[in-house]
Amino acid sequence: MASTDHSSLRKNTPVPGHGLTATRMPGHWLLARLGKRVLRPGGVELTRWMLDALGVDPRDRVVELAAGLGATVRLTLARRPAACTAIDRAPAAVAALSALAAPGPTGVRAVGSDAGDTRLPDGDATVVYGEAMLTMQPEPAKRRIVREARRLLDDSTGRYATHELCLLPDDLAPALAERITHDLHEAIHVGARP
Repeated sequence: MASTDHSSLRKNTPVPGHGLTATRMPGHWLLARLGKRVLRPGGVELTRWMLDALGVDPRDRVVELAAGLGATVRLTLARRPAACTAIDRAPAAVAALSALAAPGPTGVRAVGSDAGDTRLPDGDATVVYGEAMLTMQPEPAKRRIVREARRLLDDSTGRYATHELCLLPDDLAPALAERITHDLHEAIHVGARP
């Protein structure tokens, strides 16, 4: 089977944030426009560790929440899961994700939807993960997304993983935590809430 040249797909696919100026664009979209494809704290090393910990294998039905431009989907596809669904609400991301395929029968089912309401069936996945996306949500949305991940998981074999920003130590002064959160928001133009 012929392999797909993913680099040409990325060059021809619009990047989220198209039409926004750099001064108003969310930081992760700006980095994507500059060519950065691993847009999360911890980089690809933490992503690989997460996938290893999840033990993704050919029996798994995987759902990635807020899949973005597909860097983690590509790593997941290399593990040849039985199915791989990528959820993202940005049309440009869904277009990029739709273009991904893997050797053999597994491709990506790209779904344009919110991570808190995927519209997928109950128990549709054995593995659900999301990376650096809960940090970007207000508290009610964080809870809604985690509930949705739980709903998607198969009761007998389901595994969920996420990695996010956090503020340490746990007893950090509330005023300092608020200042850090404010500065982070100002720097990346997204309401990040570690």
